[in-house]
Amino acid sequence: MSENKVAPGAAAPATSSIRKNVCIAAVASLPPPHVKSLFYFAVDHPVRATCIQIYTNTRFANFILLIIVLNSLLMLITYSVPCDTKHPCLQDVAKWIDLVFTIIFQIEMMIKIIVLGFVMHTQAYLRNGWNVLDFVTCVAAMISLSGVLSNVNILRLLRILRPLRTMSRVEGLRNLMGALFAAVPEIRDNVILIIFLVVVFAILGTHLFAGALHKRCYVTDPLLVGDSPVLLSTTQEFMCGGSFSCSSSKNIEPYLLPSQVSCETHLHIVKEGPLSFDHLGVSALLVFKIFSGDDWPEDMINTMNAVSAHAWFYFFMCVMVGGLFATNLFLAVLINAYYTNAKRTDEDSEDKKARATA
Repeated sequence: MSENKVAPGAAAPATSSIRKNVCIAAVASLPPPHVKSLFYFAVDHPVRATCIQIYTNTRFANFILLIIVLNSLLMLITYSVPCDTKHPCLQDVAKWIDLVFTIIFQIEMMIKIIVLGFVMHTQAYLRNGWNVLDFVTCVAAMISLSGVLSNVNILRLLRILRPLRTMSRVEGLRNLMGALFAAVPEIRDNVILIIFLVVVFAILGTHLFAGALHKRCYVTDPLLVGDSPVLLSTTQEFMCGGSFSCSSSKNIEPYLLPSQVSCETHLHIVKEGPLSFDHLGVSALLVFKIFSGDDWPEDMINTMNAVSAHAWFYFFMCVMVGGLFATNLFLAVLINAYYTNAKRTDEDSEDKKARATA
């Protein structure tokens, strides 16, 4: 079904003469004059004409932006300041203020729907991704305040999306995010390359180091501990079996002999540990951690202690191939794609402004 047209001779919206306080971007987003919003409001309808004047006014856009900022500050305060028994609970006061903000947002949404139409034509309200974000947050706020499904946590989480509405009001941020999202398809091959490298190094690490990072030094002399080995307290933070030796005199207690201590694996004693190479899944996480450069020297030292001093070469190759080559290649392609799409977005924005002022 297509939206109805206005009878010939109907007045067109005032887009030909741009007043001082008219938002050019808002004027450029208006649908063609012949389109009726909600199949009823023609462009010369008093209600829609009034809404168009409000929607295209820069003061209205600045007011909504101010409300969004105040609402974000209110959320910050209410989540960070606890209730004080000597004073009225801040959360109770915030509920009433939040109700006022929610009503303002609902009015803004209705004005936009009356001006742009809901969904039927290409410039309708829900055809814009930022408006979809506004619509979701407004509907979630109405449901939450009405008391229906008020205990559903997802509705409370959707309130966090409100600060993101700032991006839809600031043209620079909107173009920035649009260019960034448009660049995502162009980095597909780089993402596949990084995933491939992670899998390759994870398989290699699993074959080389599986089970090694659970080894610890235990007192195993039956005369001292019986049948249950006891973790050596002085070395419980260190893996053993490689460059770290449990029988070294500097690593054991003075009253123990090297023959009374051995390097063993007892998972029922040491239940938790760092990321390891035990299987492909956890090994891939550890490789991705190395690629990102997040505290990988500690993992390298643990592996050298548990396997061999030559294990550094594996981590060196991970850092060189994944951390430097693949990651920087990914960033280079992303930055190049971003600037290309940002330039295209700016050109499209200038074209819309030129058509609006024509």
